[in-house]
Amino acid sequence: MGYAEALHPARREKIWQTAIKYLVRMDVVMRDGWPFPGREQFAVAVAYLHLQLSGDKEKAKYWIELFDAQRIRPMHYLEWLRQWYEEVKRVVGDGYVADLNP
Repeated sequence: MGYAEALHPARREKIWQTAIKYLVRMDVVMRDGWPFPGREQFAVAVAYLHLQLSGDKEKAKYWIELFDAQRIRPMHYLEWLRQWYEEVKRVVGDGYVADLNP
């Protein structure tokens, strides 16, 4: 049994709604300041969280395309971020994932 399943359903729903609320806020802040030099990886995180929390493929695609437009190779980031990138690309992208492994 995972952590989420161990929670009371009402508590789990409140946590879920709070996470989505903050994801929406993060989306607004990121749009207002994009691009963030040196912080492009946040676009991958926002894309991944849109998929995982809300299932919003269009927003995930928007953020992963912004990351790709920066022409940064995912191999420069930690493995977990490369995995998130790969997952988003697999779900919403063209399936092409370049240079994930150093």
